[in-house]
Amino acid sequence: MIDHAEDGDCMKPFVIFLAFFSVPLICLAQHPKSVPEESRVPELIAQCKPAVVALGVVTTSRIADEVATPVAEIALPNGQKNYLYVNGSGFFVSADGLIVTAEHVVSNLPEPLPVILPDGKVMAARVVARSKERDFAVLKVDGAGLPFLQFGSFSDLKEGEELIFIGYPFMELREITHKGMVSWKGKLVWKGEEGDLPGANFLQLNAIINNGNSGGPLIDIKTGRVVGIIKAKYGRLSPYLKDIKDGKVSSRVNLVGGGFDLLRFVKDAVEVVDRDIQMGVGFAVSGQYAEEQVKSILDTVRPKH
Repeated sequence: MIDHAEDGDCMKPFVIFLAFFSVPLICLAQHPKSVPEESRVPELIAQCKPAVVALGVVTTSRIADEVATPVAEIALPNGQKNYLYVNGSGFFVSADGLIVTAEHVVSNLPEPLPVILPDGKVMAARVVARSKERDFAVLKVDGAGLPFLQFGSFSDLKEGEELIFIGYPFMELREITHKGMVSWKGKLVWKGEEGDLPGANFLQLNAIINNGNSGGPLIDIKTGRVVGIIKAKYGRLSPYLKDIKDGKVSSRVNLVGGGFDLLRFVKDAVEVVDRDIQMGVGFAVSGQYAEEQVKSILDTVRPKH
């Protein structure tokens, strides 16, 4: 099910945000050349990075500096401040400002959404289409001549082929590229904290995906085109650790039971670290779902000749 956002929604929140971060639009690069060879991977990365953006979130309180550094502080008329942080990744798919990201990156966030370009400039975006079932969202900023990436063929990918993905991990405005191999490809019923995806086309990478990579482009090295959208790293909490995270376990320490079980916590935490954090694999959902929606939007708004 695709839900279309109402145009009026983008005018409600973040009035102060827009006043402080209205910026000129600059075309940073053209979309990547087709069919780059393996030896030209550095060139491919340089061509693609200008089109990859960070998705931001505005908070009313400052996060501890050892966890994340704000991109900007927003002074309010009452003397207080809001803080802009990196929340995920996305990428331009048209020169006039369409952006694709993962739906769970922008879920439940007020509009307009702050989009941060690689050079630090901030633009305001609204959601024009989204699908929780396929975990993608299409955003729109006002612009022209923007660098963008093109979609490629997910179905043509084979296990063993190499890909790159670009994004903004660790809530930092630092654009990082990873490289990995397709270690598995097929349909997967995904169940995770970001929501369930019933029978979507996925691929598994032998590369580590970190918080903040979600929504970034997975790019075929052969063609320089987007074949997937980064979904998540592999990992799951034990039921007891999840209850702690969800606030269902009392903080009172009790080694026998009835509250926080220190011994069980240590055992489960060690198991999760050993099983999942060192796994070094990640998942991406096929880009074909977002591509179909983007084509539909472009066919609607662009005149036919």
